[in-house]
Parts: sequence; C-alpha cells; structure tokens
Amino acid sequence: MTIEKNRLIEQCITYELLNTISNARTFWNELSIWTRAYLLSRYEKLGNEEEIFARLNKVPSVYGDMLRSVFGDRITEDYMQLLYTHISLIDHLIAAQMEGNSEAVSEYTRQLYQNADQRAQFLASVNPFWFENEWRNMLYNYLRSTIEESTTFLTEDYPRNIDIFDRLLENAEIIGDYFSQGLYNYLSYSPEYEESLHDIQTGQNA
Repeated sequence: MTIEKNRLIEQCITYELLNTISNARTFWNELSIWTRAYLLSRYEKLGNEEEIFARLNKVPSVYGDMLRSVFGDRITEDYMQLLYTHISLIDHLIAAQMEGNSEAVSEYTRQLYQNADQRAQFLASVNPFWFENEWRNMLYNYLRSTIEESTTFLTEDYPRNIDIFDRLLENAEIIGDYFSQGLYNYLSYSPEYEESLHDIQTGQNA
C-alpha cells in the first residue's frame, strides 16, 4: 500500500543512525554463516563446538546493541530473547535429528515455527512500516531452509546442502533489505503520525 507523502514529516537522520541501519542489514547473513559453522561443528566435527556455539549466541547481542539506539532497552531485550530462543531451539533440533528422535524433531520444529510467528508479530507491533504477514512469510522461508540445511548434513546430501545454503543467503539478503528499509522509514518520519501509519498497517494485514 502506498503511503502518502503529505501525511508524513521527514526528519533528519544522523550519520550514526544511518550506520546502524547499514549494520542491521548484515545480521541475517551473520546468523546464516554462524549457524552453518555450528552445523559443521556438530555433524562434521569441524572446529570447537562450544566455542562456535558461543559465537553464534553473540550474534543477537551485537545486533541488540545496534537496535537499542532506535527502540530502547525494553523492546530490544524482548526481541533479543526471541532470537536466543530461536538459536536454542535450533540446537535442540540438531540433537534430536542426530539421535533419530522423530517425535522430538517434530516438537522442536513446531516450537521453531511458533517462535517465528512470535517474532513476526513482535516486529510488526514496534514499527508501523513492518507488516506481520511479510515477516511471517520471510521467517518461514528462512526457517524452512535452515531445517533443510541441517537435514542434508545428516543425510550427507552435500550437493543439495550447498544449494540450500545459497538459498539461505538469498533469503538473508531479502530479509536484511526489508528490515533496513523499514528501519529507515521508521527513523525518517515524525512519530506523531504513528496512529495513521498503524491504520495503514492494519489495512495491509487485513
């Protein structure tokens, strides 16, 4: 839906905030790369598993430091907790797959999609330029590819595994673009129009 320019007031964005927007865009690539590194440490025994998992868990914290300057502590901490939950569930899913526990795999998969729903809803609630349906679709695609990546390591289907990782990076770029554009729009316009923009968002999600 097109947002009418005369309903909005553009504001000046500082260099620091522009840098925040640029850095935020890289988060999804970082998450993809370190998730893959962790998968390699679990399935192929490449590198130190604990150290790589600790590095994977640092991704949300670095990301959170950038977001605090925009959304403040409470919103940032709540969102980071959802990201930490995502990483923890991926870890549990990997263990269940390696153990051949299909019941646990199904349960952790269900929880991962539930977490994606929660993140989509949360992000849409804090920024009127982000839409829940858009986020849900992107996060589902990303999650589906991540699970397939883990599965193909388990089955040693390496050609398909490489294709899936390429797709993950493409998904990460799409999500990063959407995230950064929404962040830019959020910072560019006066908050006094938040109610009007919420009405626009409601129409988009209807």
